[in-house]
Parts: sequence; C-alpha cells; structure tokens
Amino acid sequence: MKKKMVVTAVCLFGLSSGLFAQSEQASVWNAITIDAVPLVQGFIAGENVEGDADTKIFGIAASYERLLVSGYSIGIRLDLYTGEVSGADVTYFGMDAHGRWYPLSTNHEKLYLDVGIGFSNLDQEGSDDPVFTGLTFALKTGWRQVIADGFFLEPSLGYVLAKSNQNSMSFSPIGWQLGFGLGFVF
Repeated sequence: MKKKMVVTAVCLFGLSSGLFAQSEQASVWNAITIDAVPLVQGFIAGENVEGDADTKIFGIAASYERLLVSGYSIGIRLDLYTGEVSGADVTYFGMDAHGRWYPLSTNHEKLYLDVGIGFSNLDQEGSDDPVFTGLTFALKTGWRQVIADGFFLEPSLGYVLAKSNQNSMSFSPIGWQLGFGLGFVF
C-alpha cells in the first residue's frame, strides 16, 4: 500500500510539472540571493535585549542556485550569525543543500517549493562543546519576481526542523521562518 502511494505521488508530481510548464525552453542560468531577514533580525536582537547593552549580532544568509532542467533547480545556502551576547562571543554557521520546483514556470520565476537538508553549528565563547551541532531539514515556499534585467525579489516562508547533539533521538522544531531575498540571475 505504501509503495502504491509513493508511486502515485511521484507520478502526480511529474504530471503537474508538465501541466503547469510553459512552452518556452528553459535557458541555463545561475542565481545568487542575499536574504535581508537575518540582517534585520540581528539589528532587532541587539536593540531589544532588556538590561543587556552588550548584545550585538550580525547575520547574513546567501544562496546560490542553478537550473538543472526546465522548472527544477538545485542550490546551496549559507547562514552566518556572529556577535556578542552578555560579553561572550557567539557564532552560528549553517549550510544546506536544497532542491526547488517551479510549478508555474519553466525558468526561475513565480511560485516555488523548496526542500533542504543541511548542517548547523552554534558556538559560544567559554563553552568546551558547541551549544548546538546537528542536521537541519527545511521545507519552504516562496515567490520569485523578476523586477529588471535579471534582478529579483523573493519573499518566502519556511519551516525548519533540527536534530542536534543534545536531542539525538528526534527532530525538534526550530519553527517558521520568513525570508525576503534580493538577488540576480546570470
């Protein structure tokens, strides 16, 4: 029964991508995106910690994506947060590989569905072991809108799960994450 469900899901996925695909041929392209949300989160965190004037956080997230075939792409995303919390240096680094499906377009525009799996690490000065090290799994949907000569805006919403060295038996939800990417296609 499970095998039939999996085969049916794969067939529907393939059929739907063919139904929504446009007749134009996809050209080979690469895209680089910078997500503005981590930077804003860092500024807000640095200003809103009560009674702690020593909190300073800088965050950046960048991704690279390459179209494989019409409507499907793969990519890599890097997240880096660095700063100081209560006088201790804190560094977060995350990297994930992801695949995207654009059901309404053969290129790199419009609605997309994204699945990613990766690794993340959070270190704090003065700690012998990392605060968090582990796998991450993310599901994301968004909309890429080209605004001019290959430049685009990309609002998104994703849900992230993590499996760390501290909870080795199960995945824990990191939760919903908003994104607002700015990027270009080349």
